[in-house]
Amino acid sequence: GDVVLRVPGTHNALNATGAIAIGLGLGMPFAEFASGLTVFTGARRRFEPKGVVNGVRVYDDYAHHPTEVTATLRAARGVAGGGRLVVAFQAHHYYRTADFCTDFGAALALADDVVVMEVYAPGETMIPGGTGAALASAVTLPPEHVVFEPSWSAVPAQLAARARSGDLVL
Repeated sequence: GDVVLRVPGTHNALNATGAIAIGLGLGMPFAEFASGLTVFTGARRRFEPKGVVNGVRVYDDYAHHPTEVTATLRAARGVAGGGRLVVAFQAHHYYRTADFCTDFGAALALADDVVVMEVYAPGETMIPGGTGAALASAVTLPPEHVVFEPSWSAVPAQLAARARSGDLVL
């Protein structure tokens, strides 16, 4: 049968397929799964729509591993359609940023413009290669499309300066 999902991305389609397969294996009726998946709007902070301002669609997501960031940005690219994808990203933990810096950089390069914030690392001691600046330099986009912005209060202005009508900000 057919299933319509209200959440974007191949990763969500695969998750839905897995859930259906398990349910069918347990003898549950397909129609119940299809109905349930049709009304599922996703989890909080997982590609969560926040609003539209001047034609710019704004979403929130808590992806914090390069694989998740990649899946989210691929889904966002599909939703953006002809618009550009503008991303603000704050890594969590210095050690994770250092360990995955190259992978985060490649994932973030799926966007058109990226604003990298300082790493959120409460109570941690900064380590070489684990900073927001290091992560910004690992993003493989032209330099004019990547900025390291250590100030939380300056990030909205950075995003507003980059986004235009039709774009998607994440």
